Amino acid sequence: MPKSIINKSSGNSNPEETGFGGSYGFVIVPDANTKTKTENLARELFPKAEYQATTPHVTLYQGRVAGLPPDEVRKILNKLKGYSGETLALDLIDIYGGKFAFWNNEKNTNLSLVHTTALEIAAYLDKNTIQRSVEEGLDMSPEELENVRKFGYPFVGESYRPHLTLAYDGQGLTLPAGSLSRPWRMKIEDVLFVKMGKYGSVAEVIEI
Repeated sequence: MPKSIINKSSGNSNPEETGFGGSYGFVIVPDANTKTKTENLARELFPKAEYQATTPHVTLYQGRVAGLPPDEVRKILNKLKGYSGETLALDLIDIYGGKFAFWNNEKNTNLSLVHTTALEIAAYLDKNTIQRSVEEGLDMSPEELENVRKFGYPFVGESYRPHLTLAYDGQGLTLPAGSLSRPWRMKIEDVLFVKMGKYGSVAEVIEI
């Protein structure tokens, strides 16, 4: 897989008429140094993981949607792109759900506001499909399970957990000390609307 988010698409066959349907979301793209650091940490800490980070990003929101109007996406994306150039802090690395390794961002007021803006597309959540976090068989708290039911994503509102995914393994991941501190400053290079793939990866960048 490529080491950066390069796959681009105009979306589904005719989103202007039908709206977007499938697994979509908004993600923050970090600067090049942070991408490299993320990939190196994944190889160092989880050399045998089923998946290691190849397109590092911070997910603002993702879910399986239906009939999401392109105009709504454009409106939200224009707001989100205004945060490009800001700096975010990273620190603790830990295991989520028994299967994911996260490098966690420190959640600040601006990041929470950006997440809330991205969450607007949850109004188009397809509640007739199984969401990815359920398919992945993660160990989730009652609050996270309720978020999946309502929004299609476990990390919503007070439970929002911004992070860069380092690795995933269906058989489980562990850290020797339970968690590790790796302080780092990342810059927001861009914010994109994307089609999501397995393990929370980016399958395509949608030009809209």
